[in-house]
Amino acid sequence: MNIRTHIRRPRASTVIASLALFVALGGSATAATLITGAKVKNGTITAKDVKNSTLTGSKVKNGSLSASDLSKSAQGSLKGAKGDKGSTGPQGAAGATGTTGAQGPRGIVSPRVVTVGSDAIPNDVDTTILTNNNVPAGSYVVTAKATLETTDGDLMQCNLENGGNSVDQTQWVAPTAADLDSPMMLTAVVNVTNGPLSIVCSKDGTTDGSASNVKLIAVPVG
Repeated sequence: MNIRTHIRRPRASTVIASLALFVALGGSATAATLITGAKVKNGTITAKDVKNSTLTGSKVKNGSLSASDLSKSAQGSLKGAKGDKGSTGPQGAAGATGTTGAQGPRGIVSPRVVTVGSDAIPNDVDTTILTNNNVPAGSYVVTAKATLETTDGDLMQCNLENGGNSVDQTQWVAPTAADLDSPMMLTAVVNVTNGPLSIVCSKDGTTDGSASNVKLIAVPVG
């Protein structure tokens, strides 16, 4: 009995699938062998194409990273310890003297005060009964006080003088009675430039008079 072996022809789809498998298996080996950096277009590889934790320091070109390529925490860890304080250098030369500034306001200055217990005022004679020579130049409110005394009813006159010039004057005509007295006050704003401040008194009549409790006060105002 003749047995005929019947061999079927492979289907076209089977042949195509086998061919594709062969190309795929052979193609991966060929790609692994032939693809180099020169075959990769610049700028086509992105971060997601690189497997995590696969790059090491040996794969990075020395000197190619800058501080801006590092994270803030990494940048902070690179800060070195603070160095020791150096010694103080030599003192520099003194600078030039500046211009003189404007004069400031005068501070509190004690009043200039002089007193005298009493002094005679001769008849018909101008008599300086008190003088203050210790008054620096400036503006002052000047006050003079005294008690005038007489034994008759004659005229008594006193002047406040600055450097021999009268700046204030007062007069008193006593009643016709014995042993009379009267308070006297003179005041003026005086610009002292030179000469003393004085109280000068005189009396018209037949007898001498006197002045007691005499005081001269100069208060600076500018």
